[in-house]
Amino acid sequence: MMIPSTQISAGRGLVNLYFSRQSEDLSFRVSSRDEIRVGASSYLSDVSNDVKAPGLSNSVVAKYLAKPGEGLGYWLKAGGGYYELEFPSSDAKNKLSAREPGIILGAGMRKSLFPDTIVSPAVSAELGFDYSSYALKVFRAGDEAPSSVDDNLQLARLQAAVSISKKFGRTEFYGGLKLFRVYSELSDRSAATAISGFKDNAGLYAGARLQVLPGEALVIEAGALGETGVSVGWSVEF
Repeated sequence: MMIPSTQISAGRGLVNLYFSRQSEDLSFRVSSRDEIRVGASSYLSDVSNDVKAPGLSNSVVAKYLAKPGEGLGYWLKAGGGYYELEFPSSDAKNKLSAREPGIILGAGMRKSLFPDTIVSPAVSAELGFDYSSYALKVFRAGDEAPSSVDDNLQLARLQAAVSISKKFGRTEFYGGLKLFRVYSELSDRSAATAISGFKDNAGLYAGARLQVLPGEALVIEAGALGETGVSVGWSVEF
């Protein structure tokens, strides 16, 4: 999230540049065809299983929030990063990773529900969509030497969040709950095959924004449950 609930004035904007390290579980539906025998007869049956694949990302992102009027605020974000995807098996951990950074894009809107007052915190609600794409070129099976592959991972995330924040002096503390659905697609370009799946989840996040200079602040945020990780960034309001 990286932005507290405190309402910025109409006509102003806020830019956050931050580094983020996140881990999450993706879900892929894998299909296979089994032969089933009943007496002297046999037939083929399609079997589908949902496979959990832990993912780890390291990214650098710029997020811009604008408040053109007294109503909604709108944000855009763009960045790049690396992704590592793990497929556990019975005898080893199989990992796919990127040699070059992928792309991260996002957009959304935010609504201030209640302002920060002497007795009550600020409350805001947010809805956003993220898209990211990573070229996974390295495959490792257990302790074996890495080999080259030509895979691509695409992630599309729809997320809604409610957050609260309260300012004490130069520091603003915030936190909240987010609900998200992630669509993941892993394609093997050389074999022209792909697997995909959806994952619904919820997570908690908490952070602090420390004003260092007028209009500039250090922001630190951590997440737990459905998505875990930490983000550190610099915020500029203008």
